[in-house]
Amino acid sequence: MGYSNFALDEVADKFALKVREGQLVDNVGSIAPSSWLRETLAKFHAMALISEKSRSESIVYPILVACRELLNDEIYIYSGRVAGAECTHEAPEAPRCQS
Repeated sequence: MGYSNFALDEVADKFALKVREGQLVDNVGSIAPSSWLRETLAKFHAMALISEKSRSESIVYPILVACRELLNDEIYIYSGRVAGAECTHEAPEAPRCQS
């Protein structure tokens, strides 16, 4: 299911989550995008309008790669892999885990 099919209020209700708003980090500055990122986003602009998957591949992923470069490749980006999680503890009134 695509991210656009979710509403925060619905997910919070379904999984018994508490939503808190606030600033996560202080003193966040800005930096100019690299020429590679600017060129890549410009090349893929038209394709980003096709579908949610194309937006992810054409906009989000290049930005994540640029962030990885800024962090000297110290982070990893996983896409298309199943990140398994064992369901051992469930919140009250949350949907049951499925096998």
